[in-house]
Amino acid sequence: MSDKHTEKLRLLLKSYAERTATQPAAVKPPSDEGERRRRACGDRLQKVVRVVLQGFVTELESAGHDAAIRDNTDLADAYPSVALAF
Repeated sequence: MSDKHTEKLRLLLKSYAERTATQPAAVKPPSDEGERRRRACGDRLQKVVRVVLQGFVTELESAGHDAAIRDNTDLADAYPSVALAF
């Protein structure tokens, strides 16, 4: 990656760290260990990965390309996932 992209990524991660330091996490009681892990994974995908991917979508769209994020973190019958399509 170029220095410009690396710096943007660092800024995104820094802003995430600042947001999470000020917001208390809402925790739901898990029904079992597997469900707790699935929810924790979905939360991390929403709070970290989706934010970074949204930055990439913005950059791609400003360069004239189409991009979209598929978010499957709320599905009960599948393991959570977040994907970037362009």
